[in-house]
Amino acid sequence: MSALTILGLRETESRYATYADIAASNKHQGWRRAGQTLDQMYRRLVFNVCIGNNIHPRRPTPLPAQDVPRRCARVNLTAGEADEIIGRIVDTIRSVWDDICDQAMLTTAEREVLFGREMLNDHIFWDRP
Repeated sequence: MSALTILGLRETESRYATYADIAASNKHQGWRRAGQTLDQMYRRLVFNVCIGNNIHPRRPTPLPAQDVPRRCARVNLTAGEADEIIGRIVDTIRSVWDDICDQAMLTTAEREVLFGREMLNDHIFWDRP
């Protein structure tokens, strides 16, 4: 079942769907394992922001990673828990980057273009020290 179906929206109304709405729907509709579902949704949201996937079809700019907890506050995570998840995902991406690039046979130039622009774009860390 798609998120649009869960929210009762048509494809042409996708711009109105938000992760917060899905999270609220998850809780209010009494889904089984709602906590696990919300946790997984949050992790996927963070991962998508970190790898440059546009998480909203109408959003033209990257969403700061630190803004994710505030945007998706309905997942019942503390700020510390949210930061820990973000940190683990960022660390994982950084630790496997070279291996993934090797597997994809990317040139040094291609790696440099992707990393910092698409992958872990500096803008997603705008409010981090």
